[in-house]
Amino acid sequence: MNQTWKRRFQIIKIGGSILDSPESLVDISKIIVSLKNKIFKDHQLVIVVSALKGITNKLIEALKNITNLNIDSFLNGIHNYHLKFANFTEEDMYLIKEEIYSLKNLLYASKMIGRVPDFVYDKVVSSGERWNAVIMEKVLLEYGMKFKIAYPENFLITNGRYGNSSVLLEKSKSALAESISEWQSGDFIVPGFYGKSVTNGDITILGRGGSDYTATSLGYCLDADSVILVKDVLGFLTGDPKITPNAKIVRMLNYEEADELSYFGSKVLHHSAVEPLRLKSIPLYICSIEDLKKLESYESLLDNRINFTVIKDYSEGNELEHIRDYTANCIKSVSMTNDIAIVQFKGHNFGRVPGILGEIASRVALSGVNIKFVITSQTSINLIISMSDLDKVLKLSESLKLKEIEEIKFKKDKVLIAVVGEGLLDAHGIASKIFGAVSRGGINVEMISAGASDVSIYFITDSKDGEKAFKLVHKEFFEDEDSQIKISGNKSRGEKIEK
Repeated sequence: MNQTWKRRFQIIKIGGSILDSPESLVDISKIIVSLKNKIFKDHQLVIVVSALKGITNKLIEALKNITNLNIDSFLNGIHNYHLKFANFTEEDMYLIKEEIYSLKNLLYASKMIGRVPDFVYDKVVSSGERWNAVIMEKVLLEYGMKFKIAYPENFLITNGRYGNSSVLLEKSKSALAESISEWQSGDFIVPGFYGKSVTNGDITILGRGGSDYTATSLGYCLDADSVILVKDVLGFLTGDPKITPNAKIVRMLNYEEADELSYFGSKVLHHSAVEPLRLKSIPLYICSIEDLKKLESYESLLDNRINFTVIKDYSEGNELEHIRDYTANCIKSVSMTNDIAIVQFKGHNFGRVPGILGEIASRVALSGVNIKFVITSQTSINLIISMSDLDKVLKLSESLKLKEIEEIKFKKDKVLIAVVGEGLLDAHGIASKIFGAVSRGGINVEMISAGASDVSIYFITDSKDGEKAFKLVHKEFFEDEDSQIKISGNKSRGEKIEK
């Protein structure tokens, strides 16, 4: 379906980590008013909101301890916390209390049976976004801005997987199109983080950080000009600043680079958020609240004059050629994750018997487990999965009746480090620099994958060596005086890395 809406849309997602006080909410509201009046006056604004800071974690902890939870006391505490964020009338106070206490029966039922069903978990954990939407609507109204709330259960259709759903983009666009005249009549606030199951209509969450995914899915459905994610970080950096304090902002990434960084450990962006925008070449901007304040014109956004990370297609203009020219250093960033486990199937005939990998992979996939990637050899098949899925895969592996499998082993306490950049497979010496740096640190590399993606090389090492290896690789490409040419921003050719 290729529709063209009559109005232009701009999506802005507000991260919950920056909504930590009543003052922060007022600050955000003033910025939204300014953006609407000065920068996006020709657009319909859609503001996607996360829960207030800490609320989602409180809800998760409550569900973990459901058997001992004092439900009335818990809900009263949540209610009182939200009341601090706006000047509520008595009627408003009743409405927000009604919203929060709507969970009471679900919580009591779960407490009675001693466990939290999946549909209850997703309904409860996603509630913070709905509550915050009500508060944001109220605060913006105080500044003369009338926003309507659009709840995702009315238009954002998911595949129905509890805990970590995917958005069905075309179904969602069709559902939204049914009320597009209303969308084009004003500005909206949308609670992030969840959608409605295509199978039974239940609320299903999109995984942690899922409000990013809500925003980019809306960008796809509304054919938005762009999507802006406002976070408590500057954007993508060359490395994790908690490990490498000298990390610098990456001013430009293409969709595949951002996808790889998100998939392999960067917490800046939800792992599925890139795909909806890549499908329509819609730019994605990531910035801090302070940098968003500096946005002076729509042109300054398009030209990336502000300190944002912009994610878009390099094929526009001569940017792809610009990137590929840097054969000395095409590396944009390094990411790391410890959320991996390795399940190893061993057998001497693997290389000669067709269908074994397919049989193992299909059985794992049918159990609902995502295989991050596979590394094979003549005598072994290695599945790299999330740590949370290890027990499930091991139990499933025991039921496999393949005579070629002689032994099943597993490894945990590992880290995966990914080095990402367009053109790294065409550049000379990139791999030798990565593994030379790690080798000089006396660190053993257990597995390597290169060539599976055009923009990444990744390797696995023991968790005790993870941070050291990460620092050494980052230093090799981004910190040495004579190391590499910096192309992580829109800088002129040959500029050295800032110290």
